[in-house]
Amino acid sequence: MQTTASGLRDGDFSTITFAEARFSSPYVSFASIEACTNVWSPGVAGCSGYTHLQNPTEEERSALATYASGRFVPGNSQGIAFPYVDVDNRVLYSGSSHQPGILTGLAQADIGGSLSDASNPLTQAIVGTANYLTASICAGTGGRPANVCSSRGVQAASSALHLTGADR
Repeated sequence: MQTTASGLRDGDFSTITFAEARFSSPYVSFASIEACTNVWSPGVAGCSGYTHLQNPTEEERSALATYASGRFVPGNSQGIAFPYVDVDNRVLYSGSSHQPGILTGLAQADIGGSLSDASNPLTQAIVGTANYLTASICAGTGGRPANVCSSRGVQAASSALHLTGADR
C-alpha cells in the first residue's frame, strides 16, 4: 500500500493505492486490481481518460462479470463503480464509502492525525467503513478471529448488513 492522490480531474484528494498488493492470513486473502492510474491521458480507451494500470486475472474477471452483469471494462464503471470490493461473494461494495469532498485540502498526515477524534466526520466515515468491511470478512470466516469479530463496532455493522445466524 502506498500513498497517492486521486486524479486532478477527480479532485486531487489524498488517498492510498493497493496496486499489486497481496495479503494472506489464516482467515483472509486479499488481491487488488487497480485498473487505472491517476495520470490524465485523453484518448486512452477504457479508463475514462486516465492511463491503464492493471488487468484482472481470468478468475477476477469472472467474478467481476458475474456481479457487474458482464459489463466490466477495466477502468470503466459500466454497471459498477470503483472501488469495487467483493468479500467472499457474500457482500459487495461498489463506489466510495463517503463523499470524497470530505478530504478536500487534507494531506495524508492530516487524515491520519484526525483518526483519534471520534467526533470528526472523516474519522466516522473511515472507521465506519472499516467496521462494515470487517463484519463482511467475519461473515466469511465464521466469526474468526473472535476478538475482532465480536467488537462492538463490527457487531453493529454486522447487524446493519443483516449478517446473522449462519453467516457469522
